[in-house]
Amino acid sequence: MEERKQKEVEYYDRKAEEMTEKSLENIKGDFEGFEFHNLESWRFCYDLLKKYCRNKKVLDYGCGNGIHSIFLARYAREVVAIDLSEKSLTNAKKLVEKKGLQQKIRFFKMD
Repeated sequence: MEERKQKEVEYYDRKAEEMTEKSLENIKGDFEGFEFHNLESWRFCYDLLKKYCRNKKVLDYGCGNGIHSIFLARYAREVVAIDLSEKSLTNAKKLVEKKGLQQKIRFFKMD
């Protein structure tokens, strides 16, 4: 199991490295202009999250670049975001700082 986990970490670290500062700038963490009509399943999920996460403490398991953590922070009282990849967490923290949501989202490296 350790070998599989290490491969996952390496994979997501590589994906995080592919995210340049420019691509981080283009992420619409506030979802303004996000084209939900192309992703009906996402719209359904986000509608449920808006309804049931309001003013609650929420876990974003496998937070990656933090895009969903940012969405959740708009409604939740607090977001705890975890990921295996330190590099993904670094990108997520940058994005969250850019959005000014550091007080609502806490990050942890864990599985």
